[in-house]
Order: sequence, then C-alpha cells, then structure tokens
Amino acid sequence: MIDVQALKLKVLRLALSGQLLYSDDSDISVDELIATMQAQKAHLVKTKKIRADKLPDCIDESMIPFPIPSYWKWMYLGDVFYHNTGKALDSTDTQGKKLTYITTSNLYWDRFVLEDLRSMYFTDDEIEKCSAIKGDLLVCEGGDYGRAAIWDKDYPIRLQNHIHKLRPYVETCIRFYYYVFFYYKFANMIHGKGIGLEGLSTNKLHQLLIPLPPYEEQKRIVEHVDKAFAILDRINVVQAEYTDNLEALREAIVTLGITGKLVNSSIDWDDVSNSKELWEVTIWDKKFNNVDKAKQKKTIKYKYALASELQKMEDDTGTVFLLSTGGYKGYTTEEKAGDYLHDGEVVAIPWGGSPVIKYYKGRFVTSDNRIATSSDEKILLTRYLYYFFVGNYRFLKSVYRGTGLEHPEMSKILNMNITLPPVEEQKRIVDRLDSMLSIFDSMTVR
Repeated sequence: MIDVQALKLKVLRLALSGQLLYSDDSDISVDELIATMQAQKAHLVKTKKIRADKLPDCIDESMIPFPIPSYWKWMYLGDVFYHNTGKALDSTDTQGKKLTYITTSNLYWDRFVLEDLRSMYFTDDEIEKCSAIKGDLLVCEGGDYGRAAIWDKDYPIRLQNHIHKLRPYVETCIRFYYYVFFYYKFANMIHGKGIGLEGLSTNKLHQLLIPLPPYEEQKRIVEHVDKAFAILDRINVVQAEYTDNLEALREAIVTLGITGKLVNSSIDWDDVSNSKELWEVTIWDKKFNNVDKAKQKKTIKYKYALASELQKMEDDTGTVFLLSTGGYKGYTTEEKAGDYLHDGEVVAIPWGGSPVIKYYKGRFVTSDNRIATSSDEKILLTRYLYYFFVGNYRFLKSVYRGTGLEHPEMSKILNMNITLPPVEEQKRIVDRLDSMLSIFDSMTVR
C-alpha cells in the first residue's frame, strides 16, 4: 500500500528546504522582512505588550536541521512570533466572567472539535492575553505536544494553559508555519532528534529554529503543498475503503480523475450535453453482433495471433510489444512479428475471460483482443479512453457473460456514456493519473 504519511513528509522536506519552487526576484527580501519584524518586536517591548527576551545573537550552525536557499534565513521562533500559553485551571479562582475555553483535547491537526466546551473564569486582562483570534497558530504544549491548527473562526476563543498561541510580528503565511510544525513533529524533530526538543515549554518553543523564506514565496509553497496533500488525502480515503482490493483501489483513483475531481475542471460533469455514447467517439477492430450497423460505420482490422503463437514470438532483444489477453508481458522483433505487426495507439480488452484493460502506443502484436481507438484525438484522447475503461472496470466485468468462457456484450459497452471535457483538460487528467499511478505502483506491495 502507499505510505501517504511518508509521501507527505517527502513533499514537506522539499518545500521547507526550498526545493519545491523557483525563487522570484520581485519578492520582498528576507532581510527587509526581518528588519520590519525587529522594529515591530521592539515597539511591542517598548509599549510593554511583551517582555524583552535574550535570544542568542547568532545561530549555532550545528543546530541547523537541514540546508535552505542562501536567500532564506534560519530564525528563532521568538523573533518571528510572539507567543504565550492560556490560563491554568484553578477551581478557587472565580474572578471575572465565566467563559468557554479550549484545551489540547479540542485541538487536532488542522481542525478543532468544539462540542461540549468547558468553562472557567477570566478577568478582562486574562481575556485579552489568553484568547486566540482568527489566524493565530495554536500549538499543543502538553499531551501530543507540537500538534497544531490555525484558529479559523470569526470569533475569539479562550485558551487553557496547555496551548501555545503564536501570532506573527508582521504579516506572515501562517499555514507555512503550520506545515513546519507538521514536518517537525512527524519527522521526529520534537522528540529529542534534529532540533533536540524534549518538549514544548515556552522557553524551548521560543528558541525553536524555523526557516524564513520571503513572504510571497511562503504563500506559493503553501499553495503547492495544499494541492499535493489534497491528492494524498484522497488516496488515503480510497485506501481505507479498499485496503484488501488493489484493483478496486486503482479503479477508485482513476474514477476521481475521470469525474473531474483531480484537476480544476471547466465543465459540469453532471450535464449530459458534455457526454457522448462510446460508439460516437471510438473505432473498434470489428463489427459486432447486436450492434446497429449505423453505430459502426468504420473499423480498423488487426490480425491477431493465438496465445501459443504469441509466446513463440517472444524475443527479449525486440521492441515490438506482445499485447496478450491476460497478465503475460513480452516483446518480439519486427522480423518475428511478420504479418502480425501493427503500429498505433490502442486500448484493448480480451475477447474471452475477464476484462484485463490494456493501453499501448507503438508497434505491437495482439492476441484475441477487442481493440478500440479514438475516432478523433481532438475530441477524445485514446489514453483518456483507457482510463475511462479502468474507472468503469466493475461495469465492464458485469457485461462479460456466458457459460464456460465469458465474452463481453459489446452492445452495452458501445452504449456507455463517456463525459468529454476539452482535450486540454483530458490531457491534464491523464498526466495527473499517470503521475499518481506511477507513485502508486512504485510504493504498492503486490
């Protein structure tokens, strides 16, 4: 199975070390950003909003967790955020107003559970100090320390003392630093390794080393990471549903693609005007019984070899693909292929047995397959047709009928409805599925 968490950490390692995107010379430099942070921090100290601290002037090179681009900077968290914990529980304290608050049991990765909140008394000063507002990064100090989420509600919430509230000195992409905590936590860098934290006390949080890219680059990185995580989360959901059936898992991933859920789609997938029956956009290798002749005005003939002949042709030095009806894979030479040699981009399903769906582009020899290709690549990509069949595997399997060796009811297959987004969108879907299934195949134990 795909280790989604491992992939997420790989994505974040690239992102947080500046390897995910190119720099943009128009971005405000980190030096300017730091100068603004320092000025704001000094102002808050002068106005007694925060206390002056004594962070080291220089960062110990040996403590740097991983390399970053030269135009980024490593910073102490206390120089980027001012922070404090909430109010400690004290049953004898009854001053102020009784208000609800959240604690670590309400704070989960990237979300909050806000049912049945508890209450305690807060004075006006405590309300100001111990409340989070929209955009604050909240981090568990105890329990599963390091777990984080961004408060995204339009109203403030009070905090119990086992939650750190982080608020930046200047405008910062808070979600970038949410991902910093996610990576540090799951890369085991808040458990005595890497950065060397044994817990998340206020002092140790203050001295936590975090990368500082230009602000606009922070936002670009987050945009890309969000998209990658959304795909990986979908895969995770699919895996949970189909842990015992890898083919069903592949089908589910492909179904997401061919229903417009993996790319920004330009069409309404439920609008029938965007779909056609398969016979309108495909050409097959023969005319089928029980299919109206008007639906098959054109065919492309392929001479097929018996399975025994196919295996006799096998030659590892060749580049001609042997398109079998089952799981067998092999190659042959042009000379050995002889009259069976064909060239093209095709989708094949076996004429007998069960629906093993195959795609190939190039020179090939086919066994007894039913072979389809797009009638117009400006309307339907043959590779998209392949994924359409994969995504509808269960339906294809249901139309293989008969006693003994089952055969497909081709009339039902040709009458299938296929949604046709613009070709450029089909290409994006195909590229996304190719990429995802390549990762899937490389990480799945078969």
